[in-house]
Amino acid sequence: MESRTATLRRAAATAILIVLLGFPYALAAQTTSDRRAELEAVIAGVSDPDPLARVAFYENLIAEGDQMKLRIARKTALSIDDPNLHMLALKSFIAQSTNLDFEVKGAEDIDKNFERGMESLGLIIPFIVSNLNIKTGTFDVAAMSNQTRVDDRTLGTGAIAGSEVRIASNVYLGTQIKRCNLRASLADGVLDGYFSCPGWGRLPPKIPVQLALP
Repeated sequence: MESRTATLRRAAATAILIVLLGFPYALAAQTTSDRRAELEAVIAGVSDPDPLARVAFYENLIAEGDQMKLRIARKTALSIDDPNLHMLALKSFIAQSTNLDFEVKGAEDIDKNFERGMESLGLIIPFIVSNLNIKTGTFDVAAMSNQTRVDDRTLGTGAIAGSEVRIASNVYLGTQIKRCNLRASLADGVLDGYFSCPGWGRLPPKIPVQLALP
């Protein structure tokens, strides 16, 4: 017959094993709960009824750099009628992005006289973005139309002004490099605006473009 001491030892070992087996699950549950609380705090902070408090909260989030928190903050900010939050949403979007790929809208409706010029431009107008200055809203761009790598001749600048993104850059169009501009305003989570290359008659004066924020 097993001694009382052996029985107690076996029971203690079994209890320890149960605790060890259950610990990872308890830790995971606690970690998930903590993370959920952090994300819920983002929604609450960005939705603060005090407009200055919510701006300060969002600025701290941008400095922190947590990608998921910034994504949730952006979705929340765009649902609130506050131009300061919209500007911060744009800044956080640019800060998180390496590329801005604007899509040409209504290409089928563009005058056929500009068909060859549009073929040289394409239906996607891509930019590589870098070096965002969070305070001033300025950043660097490299126009990538008809290119597979960055060319010093097609570098430019961008700026965030309120709810608007402005880009000025040389763009490679077929065999020519032209100075072009893009302006797009944020509305309902979409940057909506126009691309133009003043003085180059092969393209329409204003080409409608858009980019949806994720």
